[in-house]
Amino acid sequence: MNFSYAGRPCALLRVPQAVEGGLELKEGGHLVAYSRVCTHLGCTVNLVRDPEVLAFAFNYRPPSDAQHPQLGCRCHYSVFDPLKAGDAVFGKANGPLPRVRLELRGAEVWATGIEPAPELGG
Repeated sequence: MNFSYAGRPCALLRVPQAVEGGLELKEGGHLVAYSRVCTHLGCTVNLVRDPEVLAFAFNYRPPSDAQHPQLGCRCHYSVFDPLKAGDAVFGKANGPLPRVRLELRGAEVWATGIEPAPELGG
């Protein structure tokens, strides 16, 4: 799910395992949220669900243990792994996507903060 926090486009993802900085749900499952601003030059990243699309459109074939949706930047083909705390795993990005801090308030999930972004470039 896409949303904005502090004027920055962000993505909330349900993931199959605990991720550093993520949120464990009481009924099971895990959530994690990241800024959608690429750490290379500030383009917007999008969720890429199909590993074959990553291979064709981004020239990146995830390893066999990473055949899950990734976040990709179409400007310069950086790829970020949401199960590795948003780390840049391919391309020109110079750092991970900033994580959005999540909090449960009753049955609702709230974004309550965001990590500082690295300086753009590189």
